[in-house]
Amino acid sequence: MDRPPSPHPKEFAKEPPLHLIALVLGSIAASRFLAIAHSGSEIDEPVFAGALTLFDMYQVSPQAPGYPVFIWLGQLLRPLAGDAYAAFTIGATFSSVVAFPALFLWFRNLVGGFSALSGVLLAAVLPVVWVNGGRAYTDTPAAASFFLALGLLFLIPETRPDPGESAEERSSRDSWLALSAGLLAAAGAGVRPHLALAFAGVFCLLAWRLVRRGRPAIAATFVLSGLVGTGVWFSWLLAHASSWASFKRLLAERSDFRSTALATGTLGSLPDWFVVRDFLFPWAAILIWSLALLGLGHLVWRRRPAALDVALFLLPAFYSFWFWHSRAMIRYSVPLAMVVCVVAAYGALVLLRKPWLMFASMAGLSLFLGRWGLVAARHSATVPTPPAAAVSALSVYAHPGRETIIADDVFQAFLRTERWEGRLGAWGYLDTEWVAGAKQFNKRLVRMTDLTLEPPSAYQDDLAWRIFADSTWVARNLGNKRMLVVGVRDPAPPVFGPGFGVREIESGKPTFRWSGPRAHLFVPGLAGPPAALLHGFRPAEGGPATLTVTEPLSGRVVVSERIEPGDFELLISDRLYHGPLPGPAEFVISCDAVIKLPEMLGAVRPREGCFVFREITWSGPAESLWDRMGDSEFRIDIGTPQDGRGGLTGFFGREEIGDTGVNKRWSRAEASVLWIPRTAFVPARLSVRAHAPSSSPVVVKVKVGEIEAGSLEVKPAPISESTLELPPAAVAAMAGAHPVRISFSSPVFVPAKAGLGDDARELGIAFDQIRVR
Repeated sequence: MDRPPSPHPKEFAKEPPLHLIALVLGSIAASRFLAIAHSGSEIDEPVFAGALTLFDMYQVSPQAPGYPVFIWLGQLLRPLAGDAYAAFTIGATFSSVVAFPALFLWFRNLVGGFSALSGVLLAAVLPVVWVNGGRAYTDTPAAASFFLALGLLFLIPETRPDPGESAEERSSRDSWLALSAGLLAAAGAGVRPHLALAFAGVFCLLAWRLVRRGRPAIAATFVLSGLVGTGVWFSWLLAHASSWASFKRLLAERSDFRSTALATGTLGSLPDWFVVRDFLFPWAAILIWSLALLGLGHLVWRRRPAALDVALFLLPAFYSFWFWHSRAMIRYSVPLAMVVCVVAAYGALVLLRKPWLMFASMAGLSLFLGRWGLVAARHSATVPTPPAAAVSALSVYAHPGRETIIADDVFQAFLRTERWEGRLGAWGYLDTEWVAGAKQFNKRLVRMTDLTLEPPSAYQDDLAWRIFADSTWVARNLGNKRMLVVGVRDPAPPVFGPGFGVREIESGKPTFRWSGPRAHLFVPGLAGPPAALLHGFRPAEGGPATLTVTEPLSGRVVVSERIEPGDFELLISDRLYHGPLPGPAEFVISCDAVIKLPEMLGAVRPREGCFVFREITWSGPAESLWDRMGDSEFRIDIGTPQDGRGGLTGFFGREEIGDTGVNKRWSRAEASVLWIPRTAFVPARLSVRAHAPSSSPVVVKVKVGEIEAGSLEVKPAPISESTLELPPAAVAAMAGAHPVRISFSSPVFVPAKAGLGDDARELGIAFDQIRVR
């Protein structure tokens, strides 16, 4: 364990001045307190906070293997912090203060003081290290314990008796160092057992070297103290698990969960993984990894004992983070990133040859990356995270007898911890519980959902959503592509219930779920039944199908529509009445041609499916479906994203007319829109802005419900307006108490048959607007 000879003795042996070491390490220690997190950002943080109120691994509070020493740290600090989450963040912050001197102490024996100090400086300013060091995660506290244990072990062979010091005194001091190192290693394993895999090889190597140097008693002290410390926290875990068999089942369940998560997760590509994202910029990742490989290669060439120490950490750590963890969850790799920075600094020394030049270069890189780290740290410390802000907003008013919260499963720990600590009174269901069949709920449903992967256009025009977002670039880089945009809607939008599958994700697409042969949809409202709008898709392999929406209690058919393969929009607007609702309206969506569906790993999906529906739905007062244009005119603007609220049937997809910015839709031979009667409004005429597909005018027949209302003559392009005076029977139907369909029938024109391109669609007319005056 003696320091091996260096290929550049003068450069390697030269140590940085003590005042420089104190300045760098002191500044790093002070900067850690700038990053004490304001609130939790990921699932594990509220899980750990909740475990201080109720430690129960069977309820994943926390998950196996229990992280006992981390829980003890939180219990120790909670009386001082006053809050479970604050206790963990303060503990993690003090751990990060210790981690950097410990890392320096370990590596100055391997790569020299200048390289160790420069690498520690670079590691400290990385946003992934700085921000996560102030969060309620186990990664930094565990790494700090392991680093400090290694640093103390490296002090043993370098410790020489002072003048007049006896062999017994030296042996006693070394025994205390070994004892402390063993207990610290046990504590690190008890904080985060996963990391023991990365450090075990180094500890075994150092113990073996002690034995070879004739210090078996010191090695035994280290090993035995580590085993005793581990036995203490492991016995505590077994007591909580009740038996070894129960503990093994907990571990097996957690292993199955992780295997399923890795198998079903979206890893992305190399730029999404920790090897790049740890260093924020691809060029920085390439530079630092290249220097690290150069440094490691040089150690293998000229300083093999030191190379073995480094490799015994880097190789198992990299293997673990690459194959056993999510490569996109970069906080797991905090210890690896810290060590890589130190090895990279040694690589820079090999390249530049001059310690001060290397230190200046690494300091410059640290200064550049540090500005991003500082911004991220202060943002984390001062701004509530989206999930925490959303839960806090609900905590202000939600009442157990009035609101029922329906939340994505990812929010379980946030909501549970808030309820356990008495800040949230309302109860609710997770999405998986809701689709399994909710037994009891209040008439007021509130939806809390993760909108991170949804296109903003899916929810931005719905003003009922309260959006809590963190759109900073560094936050997106540090995060796991979830809970960066959280939405709360009260009342909830249409909610998918029993008969639907769980929410699914496909890269680059809005999230969606399958509907089974009989899928229940709940449409909450407060005063009068709102209309519901769903965006659906019928797979081509299923062919056309008739979509039917019924009222489950009476069996009354609300909507019956033939759906062709492709995208469609479903508007459900039932009978109109005013006054408070007894509860959410419930509808059943079914079809006459089901599709066999493969099983979904790790989630619930119907065995047979009818349609795919986007997760983000819309609901609102039926009167808001048509745009009000003054006091006596209402409009559907065909071709805009909002035209689905008109209940369009028999239309092709949206198109834009050249570069004019005007949108339109072509109708089929039969097309219709849903008219919603308005209080105190009696329509007199119907107008359409449209154009015919050919050079000749087209006569379009109009019906209101089953009433023949007359016809319109639609002229060829450009778009022009045609108006129809409504007959008394049509006026009475449109001024009644129930929604009624306005239908348009026209001859069709096929451009391909007329030699006008390859468009083989049967086109009616191109609609731009429909107005009722």
